[in-house]
This record gives sequence, C-alpha cells and structure tokens, in this order.
Amino acid sequence: MECCDKSIVLRWAQSPPVPQGTKPLPHQVAGHVFGRDNGHKKNKIGFLQSEDGCVLKPVLGPKKGLREVDFYKRVYDTNCDDDVLLRLRQFMPGYLGVWNTPEHPGLSYLKLEDVTRKFMKPCIMDIKVGPITYDMEADPEKIKREKSKFPALEEVGFQVVGIKVYMPATDSYKTVERTFLRALDKTTILTQGISQYFTPDGVLEVQLVKAVIEKLRQIEAWFLSQRKYTFIASSLLFTYDGKALHDYKTLKKTPDSSHGHHLHGKVAENCVENSLSILNGAKIKVDNVYDSIAEVRMIDFTHVFQVNNCHDENYLTGLQSLIRYLNDLIINISESSQISS
Repeated sequence: MECCDKSIVLRWAQSPPVPQGTKPLPHQVAGHVFGRDNGHKKNKIGFLQSEDGCVLKPVLGPKKGLREVDFYKRVYDTNCDDDVLLRLRQFMPGYLGVWNTPEHPGLSYLKLEDVTRKFMKPCIMDIKVGPITYDMEADPEKIKREKSKFPALEEVGFQVVGIKVYMPATDSYKTVERTFLRALDKTTILTQGISQYFTPDGVLEVQLVKAVIEKLRQIEAWFLSQRKYTFIASSLLFTYDGKALHDYKTLKKTPDSSHGHHLHGKVAENCVENSLSILNGAKIKVDNVYDSIAEVRMIDFTHVFQVNNCHDENYLTGLQSLIRYLNDLIINISESSQISS
C-alpha cells in the first residue's frame, strides 16, 4: 500500500479533487479538513465521507499513517485472539478496510464507521488525551511545536481540540474553534470550554454528563487492565444527538392534555422510542435515554506503540483528569443551580 509523498502533497496544494462518490466530511471539529490548509505543512488533503456514509481518513505520514492502519488491522483481524484488543473494539470506530481511488493516486484512506451518522443533529467534541503529545521519535522542533499548542496541557492533562453543538432554540450549530480553546487555562478550559458542549440550552445537562463519565470509566477500566500498549496524541471523540435530547426534554415537560401532568409511563416511553429510533431500530427504555444518545469513542492511533508490561500512565493521567473535570462541572454548576436534570 502506498502513502502520500511530497510530490503528491505539492500537486494538491491548491485544489485537491473531491473523488467521485465522496464529499468532505460534515460535522468535523478536528483533524485534517479537506480543501483547507492543514498543519505546518499546509497540504489540503483531509477527511472525506463515502456515499455509504463511512469516514475516509487519509493515510498520511507515511510512517505514522501506516502505523495506524496496522493497528486497526490488528484490532479487527478476524483471527485475533488477544483479549486486550478484543475488548478494545467496543471503544473504537468500526474498521472497514483501506480505500483507494484513481483520483488520488498514491494516497490511501482508512475506511471507518461514522459514529455520528445515526444521530439527527450530532453534537461533537474532540479531546486529545495525555499531557505528552509527542512520541520518542519526535525531533526537538516537533516537541517544541507540540508544547506550544496548549500551554496549560501539563497541568490539565488533556486538550479540547474542537466543539460543535446543536442549538435547538435557533435550529443551528455553534462551533468553538481550537484557537479559542488553546488560549484557555486550567480553570477556563472547564467554564468556557467543556461546559459549552453540555449546555445546548444554556443550562447544564447533568444526566448527559453522568452518562459520559460512565463511558469514560469503562475506558479507564480497560487501560487499567492492559499493559501492552501506549497511546500518544490519541483522542476521544464525544458525540450525542442534540435533536433527540431536545425532543426528550420537551416530552418530559409536555402536560398530559387530559390530566394536566407530565407525560409518563408507556406514553412517554413510546414517544421517546420514536424520537430515538436512530439506534439500529432497537427499542429504548426511558431510563436509558441519556446513555443511548451519547457515544464516546477512542480515535487517532498514529502514535500507538507496544510496551513491555507497563500501564499507559500518560493516557491514564489525562483520562482521569478529564473525569475529575467533568465531576467538577456537575458540582460547580449545581451550586449555581444552572442545571437540567
């Protein structure tokens, strides 16, 4: 499999063609954006979406790109009998192989599950995990560049790369760019950064935060149980359905026309099932709504390395810090009564 080389990057520097049957990936908050200058190399190669709704991630590097391809292949190998990797699958996007097109000669794409596709109005947040975002192969220039991106990273342990939230009041999206997020400090990253993702109506969605924390605890348990791999500059992709959340809250507040009280019981359950039919047609119980409309997946595996019987302390440091921040978000906002339960 070939990867992108310098000649191809220069050839496409001005206007890379959009391959037939694809389009630039919608609802993207981080990573290489197709048609836009990306990173210090300023190439315009980026994520695409295939006509069958999958994510096409360009294999760039080439060394790091091939490393990510190899990792996906190892995890999703049909003959895989490694319990560590088998348990990891639930936290990763599905892998559908490597995709090539003659319109982009010499460049391959990872074909991956789009975890936002099942949502009517996907809300997205990308968080890079760990206070160290460069690997042992990084040169001094790379290390300096990484450290300068988010000065508070060493204290915080993670960096919020991008946020996109559906605002039901205006039926529009609010985007929080990485330039704004990188300028925040260890305090404002919570109050002006993360909090925006969980407050689409101006009040904190506490149950949503709790559902996300539970999903992070499951990922934490996996990291505490494995001593084979280290993940550097890897991200967590947070998604939830802003439309389903809004519909559910509206249903809870709607009085029963004949009895004058909130919808409840079988009526509410049926309505919520219709609103949330996004999940493979499965029926959803009311008490599982917040868990059902939210996803947390691990992404970005260009810097995954095998290690010899040791925990991934860098990732765990960032992940556990993030969990503490989310718990603090509930506590801090609850004290000001700006919550939605």
